[in-house]
Amino acid sequence: DLEELKRDCPKQQALVNAFHHCHWNARMNTTLPTGRSGTTAVVALMHEDLLYTACVGDSKAILVYEDGTSECVAHSVTVKCMDSEKDRIDRLEGRVDDGGNVWYGPVAIAMTRALGEAVMLPAGIIPTPVTQAYKLPVGRNRLVVASDGVWDVLTDDQVVELLSGNCQGCAEHIAAKARERWIGHFIVEKADDI
Repeated sequence: DLEELKRDCPKQQALVNAFHHCHWNARMNTTLPTGRSGTTAVVALMHEDLLYTACVGDSKAILVYEDGTSECVAHSVTVKCMDSEKDRIDRLEGRVDDGGNVWYGPVAIAMTRALGEAVMLPAGIIPTPVTQAYKLPVGRNRLVVASDGVWDVLTDDQVVELLSGNCQGCAEHIAAKARERWIGHFIVEKADDI
């Protein structure tokens, strides 16, 4: 199994600082409509045999590796922190509905952390990423980073299947399969960000 390291290191702090800097710069840029244009984000940093991730929102990253039996397995290396953050939302001016959406007055968002989301700050939507650190397994490792437009319609195992063989063009293949799934679910063409 993938070994998660329980530590807070300078690299993780640098990722947090980068997210805060990005959020602040977006808010201060008068050419960007940051009031209601927040975004999810995932950043991955590989250094030597370690993988560091930082995530806000509902985008996700998985590490695909061989488990010792030459079978490829996927392990999520990011966390969507909805349930554990309800206390913060409740203490501030937001509320969480049964579907996991965070409400601030008549406005809702489907995440508890986002970059550039100014309107939802009083509701407890913060730009601070959740960081994690992992020791990379020996052997071939592949990292898949995608928005919820992929993960809402494809499971980790389905993405692993799409990665089999040569990885050239894998990103396009995964995006095309996700788009196909989105369009197949609606009469009118509709797809979340992929």
